[in-house]
Amino acid sequence: MSKLFLMAGTKGGIGKTLVATLLADLSADAGYRSVLFDCDEENKSLFHAMSGRKVDQILERYSLEAEFGNDNFPLDRVLNRLFEIEQNKEHYPGENVFVIDLKAGSTCKMLEWMKLFPFPMLPELNVELYIVGIVTGDPDSLMTYLPWLKEFEVRAGQGLVRFLTILNQVDGNGREQFQRYLKPYLEKKLPDAPVIPLENLSRRYMTLIRAAGTSYGQIGREGAPQIPELGFMGTYRIQNEFEKIRQRFASLLPPAVETVGEHE
Repeated sequence: MSKLFLMAGTKGGIGKTLVATLLADLSADAGYRSVLFDCDEENKSLFHAMSGRKVDQILERYSLEAEFGNDNFPLDRVLNRLFEIEQNKEHYPGENVFVIDLKAGSTCKMLEWMKLFPFPMLPELNVELYIVGIVTGDPDSLMTYLPWLKEFEVRAGQGLVRFLTILNQVDGNGREQFQRYLKPYLEKKLPDAPVIPLENLSRRYMTLIRAAGTSYGQIGREGAPQIPELGFMGTYRIQNEFEKIRQRFASLLPPAVETVGEHE
C-alpha cells in the first residue's frame, strides 16, 4: 500500500523538513519509490537535501503562495500528480511514499483548502493518508498542531486519515511539554495515533548536514558525501541514531510489496 505523509504546516524551525527527509530515506530503504513535494518556496530545504540521492525518486517543487493565488486551491497540482502516478502503474510500478513538506505558518489556509480534500478516494487508490505533526519544547509547536488534530479527529475515527506525532527532543528538550499538554489529548481522542520520539539530535550536526545539502538519513546510511566537520565520531553517532530511528518507523514503513530499483 502506498502512503501519503502530509507535514502539517505548523511552526517553523521545529524539524518538519528533517522528518520529511527521514521519511524519504526510510521509505527508499524499505523499497518504496519516494515522491517528494517541496512546497516551502522560501527555504526549499527538502529539495536541496534530497536532490543528490541516487535512489528511485520523484522530487518536485511547488510555490504554495502562487497556488493560493490560483482560486485558493494550493495543492491541487500535488494531488493531481499523486493520482496520475497511482493510476499509472505501467510507468510507475510498485508502491510509493508521497511526502508533502508544507511552508511554516500555512495551517489556516491549508485547513480551509482541505474542506474539499478527497479523503474517501485515497483508500480506493490503496493510499494511506498520514498527517504528521512535529512538537518540541516550544509551546507554539503544540498550539499550531492542535487545530489539525481537532479538525480531522472525526475523519481519523472513520479510518480516512491517521495522525503521526513526532516528538523532536532537540538537545534533550520537549518531553515535559508534550506529556503535560498534548499526551492527555491524544490518549483521550486519538489513542491509536503513534508517537515517535527523536532523541540525541544535535543542532550542530543538523546545521552541518543542511549546509552540505544532504540529509540525516543519507549520512546514517553512509551514502552521502563526507562532511569533514563531523569527524569520525559525529558520523558514527548519526549512523547509530539513524538505526534506532529506523526501528521506530518500522511498523509504519514495512517492506514494499514490489521493490523499485536504483537508477544506474
